[in-house]
Amino acid sequence: MKYIFTIISCIALHFPEMENSSVIKNNIPDEGKAILVKVSFFPSFHLPVETIFNLNEKYFVFYSPVPHSVDLPQSILSHNSSDEEVREEYQNYLDERPRLVPFKSSLSDNDIVSIQNIVKTFSDSDFSDEVEEPATDGMSVNIAILLSNSKFYQLNPLNVPSQKQRELYQQILNIIISKNINDNNAVILKKLTEYD
Repeated sequence: MKYIFTIISCIALHFPEMENSSVIKNNIPDEGKAILVKVSFFPSFHLPVETIFNLNEKYFVFYSPVPHSVDLPQSILSHNSSDEEVREEYQNYLDERPRLVPFKSSLSDNDIVSIQNIVKTFSDSDFSDEVEEPATDGMSVNIAILLSNSKFYQLNPLNVPSQKQRELYQQILNIIISKNINDNNAVILKKLTEYD
């Protein structure tokens, strides 16, 4: 009986300590993981496109935020060559700017982890929305990231993204390219990758 009392006393003395340690563990702040990522691409000489990656529901959508409209360049409008040459130049111009066909596709666990791992390595400056001096040309991007801890970031690196921001949108483009089955979209995606 004496031993039982000693054991119960020891447990009682350590119980508040055990309880406090579990409280401390449960109060560790959640760093959060990416659950939604939206990237808008604004290439200089092509129409903008957007993608939304819903990492919780394991899908993405790829679409154009604007109507398909291709303005003729001044070089074609003021061309003094034969009609056949103008038509050919105009067709080549249009072929490089096809109508985007919006689509939705599923994401694999590997796709999701690859995106979350990149976001997890973002520093404070990667989450910053300040651009000191944007370049005069190139492709601008806008990135929105929602984390599981309810933190939301909107990043506007314009055409000078950080290395990690660039790594994120390149991985997103790689995933879209791997799931795309449309020829028009393939042309558009190729143009986006050429801006890097």
